[in-house]
Amino acid sequence: MPTFTIGYGKFRVQDWLFSLDISLETKLAYIVLATCSGGTDHTWVSQSYLADRLKVSRRTVQRYLKVLEKAGLISRTWERLKGVTRRVYHFLYDKIMGEQQETDVRNEESEERLKEIPEKPPSPLSSSDGNNKFISPNIEKTDYTEFEDAEETEDTPQWKAAKKILDLEEPRLSPIFDLLTSRMTDTGLAIEGPNAIVMRSVEENHGDAIAKALEHVGCSTFIFGVQSIEIRQMKEKQYQAKELKVSRQVEEARRKAAADRAAEMERLLNLPIKKQFELLENEYPLKKSRWMAWRVFAKMANRNELPDISVLLQSVRNHKTLDSSWNKDNGRWIPALPKWLRERRWIDKPSV
Repeated sequence: MPTFTIGYGKFRVQDWLFSLDISLETKLAYIVLATCSGGTDHTWVSQSYLADRLKVSRRTVQRYLKVLEKAGLISRTWERLKGVTRRVYHFLYDKIMGEQQETDVRNEESEERLKEIPEKPPSPLSSSDGNNKFISPNIEKTDYTEFEDAEETEDTPQWKAAKKILDLEEPRLSPIFDLLTSRMTDTGLAIEGPNAIVMRSVEENHGDAIAKALEHVGCSTFIFGVQSIEIRQMKEKQYQAKELKVSRQVEEARRKAAADRAAEMERLLNLPIKKQFELLENEYPLKKSRWMAWRVFAKMANRNELPDISVLLQSVRNHKTLDSSWNKDNGRWIPALPKWLRERRWIDKPSV
């Protein structure tokens, strides 16, 4: 039987690997990965090297590794080895074989007991395939480890410092990193996200950047995981509370701005006519015909032919900033203030 060196010695492949319910290509990928371990229980071989050995694409190798991790054959972490932060693959073959041996023993011991137990009708809660054969539900494990302890909800100092580095290097990715949380586990730092899809994308696209940032803050070993339900609910509540706070701040700012505008309009309306004219004259860009402008303004004000002074001021500001004729030839085409008032130019829209 073919054998290969892994961990603490040589094991025959057929003894346990080929009994697993995974594809033959995935088993071959595991064998190639194991031959790179050098007799240890881990390896940091690159995915490009595995793709070259297996004659497949790098994307296919990533799919093989995910299946192996899901099957419990390997675990993936980021560790600092020989001065470089690398993706390390740890072999869990001893756990798999131990569980298989315990299962075989339990099965042998329970076979005789099951013979003595009378047959019971299937539970009405079970599902049927239409042929009176009841099937147990198929529960799939996530691609990433879901940690059970969710008591610590605050981010660790290492991740806080690393996020600052990431925000400086890639500000546009800040919303993505804000979705992640961190906590310390028995195996090191765990960086967790809302679901496996997000974490898969984070690891593949930003894993190297995260590893470098954590290395700068003195953390060389970490793993990616999925947040527990409690943390996800807490993050959702925090997000909703933040959105509510922002909406309240925006609404408060709008109310304050409206109140300030109303107060300013009331203040302007209560000014004497002479003061109102002085405000308009100071705002108007062409300083000519002041005496005639005052006479026209006073006459039209007494006849209630002028709008509020705030409307006049705003119209002058709009023409100064938007009207093309007012902004060429050094203001040559700006009408004198008396003409602007008599012709009611505040009604005109600025010509762009």
